[in-house]
Amino acid sequence: MKKVLALLMSLVMILSITSTVAFAVDSNRKTPIILLRGYGTSVLYDCTDPENPDMVWPIANVGKKLENIIKNYRLGSVLILGENCFMKALINVAVEQLFEPLALNPDGTSKNPNIKAYPYNIVGYELDAEGDNASPMYYTYEYLTAHSEYSKVITKETLCEQFAAEVGADNLFIFNYDLRMGQVEYAQAVDEFISDVLEYTGADKVDLFGTSHGGQQTASYLYFYGDKGVVRKAVMEAPAVGGTSLAGELFLKQEDITLPLSSIAYFLNDIDPQIIITLSKYVTWGQKFLDKAVDYLVSNYLAGGFAYVLSLWDFVPCDYYDEAMKHCLDIGTLDSTENAALIEKTAKWHSAMADIKSGFDRAKAAGTECYIIANYGTPELLNQNSQSDLVIDIKNATGATAAPVGQTLNYTSPTVSSDGIIDTATCWLPDTTYIIKGGIHGKFEKDTYCMGLINNIYFGEEPVAESYEQYGTLQEAKSPTIAEKLVSSMQESVNKILGFFKIGSR
Repeated sequence: MKKVLALLMSLVMILSITSTVAFAVDSNRKTPIILLRGYGTSVLYDCTDPENPDMVWPIANVGKKLENIIKNYRLGSVLILGENCFMKALINVAVEQLFEPLALNPDGTSKNPNIKAYPYNIVGYELDAEGDNASPMYYTYEYLTAHSEYSKVITKETLCEQFAAEVGADNLFIFNYDLRMGQVEYAQAVDEFISDVLEYTGADKVDLFGTSHGGQQTASYLYFYGDKGVVRKAVMEAPAVGGTSLAGELFLKQEDITLPLSSIAYFLNDIDPQIIITLSKYVTWGQKFLDKAVDYLVSNYLAGGFAYVLSLWDFVPCDYYDEAMKHCLDIGTLDSTENAALIEKTAKWHSAMADIKSGFDRAKAAGTECYIIANYGTPELLNQNSQSDLVIDIKNATGATAAPVGQTLNYTSPTVSSDGIIDTATCWLPDTTYIIKGGIHGKFEKDTYCMGLINNIYFGEEPVAESYEQYGTLQEAKSPTIAEKLVSSMQESVNKILGFFKIGSR
């Protein structure tokens, strides 16, 4: 079991005012948009020195830092220490320097209480009258783009530019929170943030856009607080509403997990191309070295934090959850007393996850338009039988029924896709779910069809159903070639890397 959470965490981690001012309400001001981003995009600071907060996540220039660490253990170290000792020394240093600041207590709280998500409670920045949260102005796209030191807070630039052009850069807000926390805490934080934005802008409602983990945040907010009716439209793109089988597979099949170098290269190249350059310079053991490194990392660094990451537990789908929790308690990865607070929080979210449709129904009854956009056509990274966008399987993103990879459903229906793979009859949002064939996780900005759909949902004058042909609730992309080109480009890059190593992916 110890291989599970640390492996997932290491993947992700290598792979985030002044006193209240009264504003005159602008009657022409459009509905503010709040962007809830993907996993790993939180911006965390160590505020031990309040005058000079130090960014600890994302790890700045992680590829270069890794290269500098490796330089201290060159070929001579390998010859003297041997390959295994070299690897252990390298990982010990890397973990200590890169990941130790993010360690957690058994209850899921940060070991270092000075680790804060920008800009909440960073002493040294202007605070409100109670000395509590910074003004929402610090979260506006306008403010963030004007201050390059906060550029890490901005993700999905193309989407942000599209939104800002419609509603104004001062009316687009980017939510930032601690990625280590769970959905119960996220929902409350989003609720508080929405209240701040409404007060700051004078608006009656906001729009939400959540992608990936941000889609799960959107779903959790709608479940626990959606009946307030303060959200006009909520769009969840490639959302981990029901988790992802990736997390479940890691929990239950840890002894059989293999992580292809091609998959690592794909994710790391997106985060920091320097990592790939570093690997090509120094790592000549290829897949064998990677497997050994993962084994050592998991067996030595699970205790002390990685097992206590609530957000990782909240990614585990309901159909994996009970067995995974029992297994962790049986082998001692978790303790029913020591980890009671953590277990209670993730149990509360999984209860909500199993009942998520009722949360959407309550939000809709309160006046919120809820939409899901998701992708299929690519096997999930570890569960190769699962239809997914590479990371999140379609059933956990939408509630749809899907045939295993390489198969079709053994029945026909108006709600079944033309390729016979997806049945949307079981979707949580049967009238407002759009499923795109061939889309790759995190790449929706590259797909003009998907971007057009998002734009039409928020700003179109005609109903979406009239502008986009539907088959039941299924929306198949008219031009999936964009995604296909992305896959082809990715595979070409991977083949070059594997060619350098002279190995093949498994």
